[in-house]
Amino acid sequence: MKINAEILGAANIQKKIIKVIVGLSDWKEPLKWAENYLKDEYKENFDKQGAIYQGGGFANSAGRVSTTKKAWRPLSQSTRVQRKRLGFGGARPILVRTGKLKNKGFAIVRRKVDGFDAINTIKYAKYHQLGTKRMPQRKIMGVSRKATLGFKQAILNKIKKELKIFSNTLGVKTFSQ
Repeated sequence: MKINAEILGAANIQKKIIKVIVGLSDWKEPLKWAENYLKDEYKENFDKQGAIYQGGGFANSAGRVSTTKKAWRPLSQSTRVQRKRLGFGGARPILVRTGKLKNKGFAIVRRKVDGFDAINTIKYAKYHQLGTKRMPQRKIMGVSRKATLGFKQAILNKIKKELKIFSNTLGVKTFSQ
């Protein structure tokens, strides 16, 4: 016994599948979400005096995530005295004198199809980020666990959106989210 089957409208379905593939290859929405989130998180790290990246939810080089909410190391006594003398208050806020590092440092410099590069444009930022022999490390940039989870959710939302569009074009009435 031989059974022949023909799918009517196969070319139309093929076009719809290609449209979904094209839609899934466009990551502008999730990447824009990530850019905005990281920029906001960068500023929030200053408000929380380093607790976001200085041990609070930041993955280290081994991939382990610390859950301690450790702020930046306190300023030395000589720096406190200098700050008071110059009219910037005593011990806090750390790394905020002019606001330049907090408000103007974060920048997206290179957008790609599958990502972007975020940098700090302030020349002295690297010394705070990495620390020196005479200055403790105070991380001002990073990617927190919360940002990573949020980005994953933005990607899932994008996939769900494209699959919902596809199912609607096929006439499928229900689509489970």
